[in-house]
Amino acid sequence: MPASFVARLEASPEGGYVATVPSLMGCISEGETKEQAIENIKDAYLAYILAAKSMGFSLPRRRLGRGEIGAKEILVELDGEL
Repeated sequence: MPASFVARLEASPEGGYVATVPSLMGCISEGETKEQAIENIKDAYLAYILAAKSMGFSLPRRRLGRGEIGAKEILVELDGEL
């Protein structure tokens, strides 16, 4: 698995930020700050991938071309390979 993924980061109406991984249904987290939401979505992404692999599920791969990251999306880098 690649060591990066695309996450969507949005301000929450209640305060803080919500982060989701559009390619993984239900992979969501939040944080009081943008930085905390990004760190939390890294944990959620890794937990999702490990759970899916342990159950034998295949995972979608999102290939990105130039300019394909949306306005509210960010590329999140992980430390190392999965």
